[in-house]
Amino acid sequence: MKPWRLSFAATVPFAAGVLFVWRLELAGIDPSHATPVIDEDAVDRFVAESGRRSGRANMPAPVRIETGLELHAIVFPGPHDVIVTGYIWQLYPPSSPRRLSRGVVFPDAVPVDDDVMRRAWRVDTPRGEVVGWYFRTTLHRRVDYAKFPIDERRVVLHMWHADPTEDVVLVPHFAAYHAMFPALRPGLRDRLQVPGWTVESSEFSLATTERRTGFGLPGFAAEGEVPELGFEVRLTRNFTDAFVSNLLPLMIVAMLLFGVLMTASLDKERAEHHGFTSSAAYATSAALLFVALVGHLQIRQEVATPQILYIEYFYFVAYFMILAVSVVVFITATPGPHPRFITYGDVLLPKVLYWPLSFALFFAVTVRVFY
Repeated sequence: MKPWRLSFAATVPFAAGVLFVWRLELAGIDPSHATPVIDEDAVDRFVAESGRRSGRANMPAPVRIETGLELHAIVFPGPHDVIVTGYIWQLYPPSSPRRLSRGVVFPDAVPVDDDVMRRAWRVDTPRGEVVGWYFRTTLHRRVDYAKFPIDERRVVLHMWHADPTEDVVLVPHFAAYHAMFPALRPGLRDRLQVPGWTVESSEFSLATTERRTGFGLPGFAAEGEVPELGFEVRLTRNFTDAFVSNLLPLMIVAMLLFGVLMTASLDKERAEHHGFTSSAAYATSAALLFVALVGHLQIRQEVATPQILYIEYFYFVAYFMILAVSVVVFITATPGPHPRFITYGDVLLPKVLYWPLSFALFFAVTVRVFY
């Protein structure tokens, strides 16, 4: 039993390493390129810094339009599309110019026939005019699926004022929310559920985007950075669902393949006792290969991307192990002198090395993908 103890002792560190990397990745949060804003001070710092960079430090401050939203649904109709619905509103203070138009545009939206931007209310308040809209918009963004199924997705809704020629900066409507901390998920409906995903956080942010046109207006600045309000929702894929649908069948294939290898023997009596024949072993290996290929093709159909996904490396390892077991079976079924690697302990070394080698390859591809 000592070789099997060594096999177990060699397998455990690699398996633990894979699980440890998964845990780190699931708990990790990639930094955003935008500046998160949770209070007025953050907005003041951003506007001041933006003015210094654009050379507008000595010019009149832009008009601030407080903007808020509440998302009601997030749907992923395709691998690179997202549909977002909810309410959005703006507070126009009495000091804002009368000519200032009302409205918000989403610069990243893809024109779709069933998109909606419908005015839902207009109310005069002591602080100014509040105008609200119900909206449904479709966004398209290339998503990196290289880490699938241990990946995350960021739904970012960029917002501009309806009239880009006006000196306006959109800022979060802080008074409309109880708290702005990302973990409390401001701006999201309380019962918002995204099938297959877990909503981790949401936050408002401010960033700058480069303007390269004068919109056909004489004297209008054609270049420069302009502020942009963003609302970002961070989601992580439900790992349990992905594991059950993708990795669990593959692990069953690996265990059945190990069973095929365990029946291999140079001793005819032992081989007959286990019902081992090369043709039966080849047939079983071919069936397991077919199962793995079907699962692999389903993943490629689900995620239409030219990238090689993380989970695909597990299938590549499975293909390699199926080929390796087939080679061992062929050698044991061939008469004549056999390599020492096969004859030692009656095919003991391939059997003992099966799990350590498999998990060593799993660990190697995990480190390669995530680091």
